[in-house]
Formats: sequence, C-alpha cells, structure tokens
Amino acid sequence: MSECPVIFRTLSKLTVAQQWSAGRGYWARPQIRVFGTYANWNDDSKGQIGGEAFANDTDGFTFGVQMEAWW
Repeated sequence: MSECPVIFRTLSKLTVAQQWSAGRGYWARPQIRVFGTYANWNDDSKGQIGGEAFANDTDGFTFGVQMEAWW
C-alpha cells in the first residue's frame, strides 16, 4: 500500500479599503469603495488560488473600485 502525500496549504491576506457614502447612516447610498488586497500562499497552494492570473505564483496583489446604489 502506498501512502497519500500530506498536503498543507496556507493562505494569508491583508486588505485595505476606504469607503465614502452620501450620508452618515448605515443605509446611506450611494457608496463608493476603493480597496487593495495582498495575499501570499505556500507552494502546496500554488495553482489552486487566484485562477490563471496567479497560477505560477505564491503571492499576488489586486485592487479595485466598487459602487453601491439603490433606486
């Protein structure tokens, strides 16, 4: 009988974001957010995180803008 290899996957992530809204209340809309996220993972996780963009990497940075509005 052969033994299965032990796989130990890790992932660490840090996100920084700022949000602005048209008012002070929880339900105030519209809102706009900017964010940046840095993540790193070990070799056992390589190819399993972030899709094709990060397939051969063990770390990555993403950023973006989100907007939320209600009618």
